[in-house]
Amino acid sequence: MSFRTRNEEESHNHKISRCSYLTLSKITRNYQKDKNGNDISCPTCNSTRILVAPIQRENVFYMLFPFFEKTRHICNDCKALF
Repeated sequence: MSFRTRNEEESHNHKISRCSYLTLSKITRNYQKDKNGNDISCPTCNSTRILVAPIQRENVFYMLFPFFEKTRHICNDCKALF
């Protein structure tokens, strides 16, 4: 059984966290597409990095019937809602 010193343990943990970061940085995000499978573009900056915006139910009708609410999108670059 081998024991590590504190510096060796910290070095080992740093290597693991660096490997985890490199692995996570290679993951690609899937952005929204329209019904035909084409990329949706932002009307403000023409970027195709579009995500589904969080739901903001301000109306009582949409609180009771959320399936009637339209899907809103947000641009990942300029943060424009549309």
